[in-house]
Amino acid sequence: AIALDPTVPLSYFGRIKCREVRGEWEQAVEDGNEVIRRHPKNAEAYFHRGVSLHGKHAWKAALADFDRV
Repeated sequence: AIALDPTVPLSYFGRIKCREVRGEWEQAVEDGNEVIRRHPKNAEAYFHRGVSLHGKHAWKAALADFDRV
């Protein structure tokens, strides 16, 4: 889905969730960064990036994202 239209945030959310389940925190954060770059007001992107940052034990960064939700 991302290859067909990388501007659709929902496509990234599915991949982010899969990466979270697999513990691929860095890749999930990168996907979150991409959605936020394209859609800076998307609260779900901040939430998922916060979850991924939490998984990386980047507590302050995760909290900052959760505060934006």
